[in-house]
Amino acid sequence: MSEDTSERKEFAASARKLRKMREQGQFAQSRDLSSFFVTAAGAVYVILALPLMANKLMALFDLAFRGIQNGYSDRLLEVLLLDLAQVLLLTLPMFLAVLVASLLAGGVIGGGIKFSPAALVPKFERINPQEGFKRLFGKQALLQFLMSLVKVIVFVGLLIGFIYFNLGFLTRGGNSFGSGISLLVYLLPRLVGVMMAIMLVIGLVDFLIQRGVFLENAKMTRTETKNESKEQEGDPLRRSRRKEIAREDIENPTGARQASFAVQQGPVMVAYRWVQGETPVPVLVAKTSSADGVRLLRGNLPERAPVIRDKLALQLVRPPIGSPVRQDDIHPLAQLMSRNGLY
Repeated sequence: MSEDTSERKEFAASARKLRKMREQGQFAQSRDLSSFFVTAAGAVYVILALPLMANKLMALFDLAFRGIQNGYSDRLLEVLLLDLAQVLLLTLPMFLAVLVASLLAGGVIGGGIKFSPAALVPKFERINPQEGFKRLFGKQALLQFLMSLVKVIVFVGLLIGFIYFNLGFLTRGGNSFGSGISLLVYLLPRLVGVMMAIMLVIGLVDFLIQRGVFLENAKMTRTETKNESKEQEGDPLRRSRRKEIAREDIENPTGARQASFAVQQGPVMVAYRWVQGETPVPVLVAKTSSADGVRLLRGNLPERAPVIRDKLALQLVRPPIGSPVRQDDIHPLAQLMSRNGLY
């Protein structure tokens, strides 16, 4: 493809170019949408397992406090290990859910999970100060800054609004550990639900923006479209020749079923088409030089096509199929046809 950056990119990227870019690890990506899937997986697990986690935590704290109160200092290490095992059992499924969600999110957003070694190849333009300056102060960087600013404003406003609307409930809560857990069980699902909704909206908006920027950068110049057309369809001269050959095949059909008569000598057989008023001279439509080929050719000949046994077949077999009879062969073939009443 053309590397001339002076050309204006005025054509939308073709499906072939997008497929090649994807194979090289380049596609529209949205970190906000990926973060939503990952956070949502962890949040769903926490909300579903929150009652169980609250009961487990209360039981663990109760066990630890009773052990200290009753003076079981020699069992503190055992209690600590037990608490640690319980915490790991509670959090391990969440980590697994987050891992699976991150893999699925990358696959869904990128159109399928695909590993590309090209993405691991170092790009030396990344260390170019001029290119780095463009990345820091370019349109993409400005867009990312504005999106980050919007996210900070939205989430700070969400936190302030949530605290304001739940201030009465927060002030009525007790100061015991159990009341704190109950408060957490009540407020956390609501807070997480609102945050997930906002993250989803931001992620979708960011994905649409990133996809638009990606397609804009992937646009093709006129030279690129011409080169791709040549790669897909071949050189224009060759393409014109293929069309000419196809047109000749339609106008001058070949094959044993098109034959008007055949000439055979041993394992050599040639079949010609000649229709008075249609073909000026006989045209070779089929030939073979083997006994098996002779049987197949005979089986495909029209019923009215006679087979003439003559050594002239050894001479007529040389030209390619589809060619008219050669000038040197016209006279002996005409005599053969006359002797057998073909004209």
